[in-house]
Amino acid sequence: MTAAVRRFCSKTWRGSGIDLLSGRGFESSEPLPAGENFQITSKCQKKTLVGKYIDALKYGLIGLGFLLALFSFWLLLSEQRKDRPRREILTAIYVFMAFSCVLMGFGLFSESKQPQSKSADLRVIPEAAFDGKWKLTGEDLDFAPTNFKSRNTYIGVLDLSAVNKNLGLSGKVETWRTQQLKGVGDFTASGPISGDQAAVFYDYVNERVAGFGTAFIQFDFAGQEADGYLIFRVTTGDGTIGQAHIHLHRE
Repeated sequence: MTAAVRRFCSKTWRGSGIDLLSGRGFESSEPLPAGENFQITSKCQKKTLVGKYIDALKYGLIGLGFLLALFSFWLLLSEQRKDRPRREILTAIYVFMAFSCVLMGFGLFSESKQPQSKSADLRVIPEAAFDGKWKLTGEDLDFAPTNFKSRNTYIGVLDLSAVNKNLGLSGKVETWRTQQLKGVGDFTASGPISGDQAAVFYDYVNERVAGFGTAFIQFDFAGQEADGYLIFRVTTGDGTIGQAHIHLHRE
């Protein structure tokens, strides 16, 4: 801050005006009494007297109408405290105050007519729609961060059931590589459902491996198909973390 700005901001400014907090008018050629003075602080302080109310503008027309009504109230107090209030000024203030109230009312009406955003929880599929047997097909996906390369495909049949917003999956899944069966494992998973989506933790266990991972599954609204993406621990081959895509289709 420059020296000129410091000198400018450190002055107590004399003159006449309206005390914004009390609405009282004042006139002075001396420094104003404590409690009624105000300083120009545009570059000196984070908050100004008017700045206390500026946050109301974030509410749009409602906030603007409130500020205008408040300003009208201050003007009304100031005019009524005079020895001879001017009738034409009082009338103008009343009209301005009424306009402010109409503005707030219009803002409230517009707000009530705004469409509500739709959340994922509104896209609810009945829990019974998940129950049944689902055919699974899938394949590995390359995962560059760990140098994992796609090598296996998967087929199987899973039993799905949903209870209290929790999805359970279980069944046998075959692992194939270049048209050669590499093993058959028990696939079990469970996790929460939110709308038409589920996030599960799963295990894949056979005589050779004991794998585990996580999966995010997106169902269609008809409850007939779903796509999921798996992140899993690599038990053989390059890479420590792998990923795969699966597709589920109701049998």
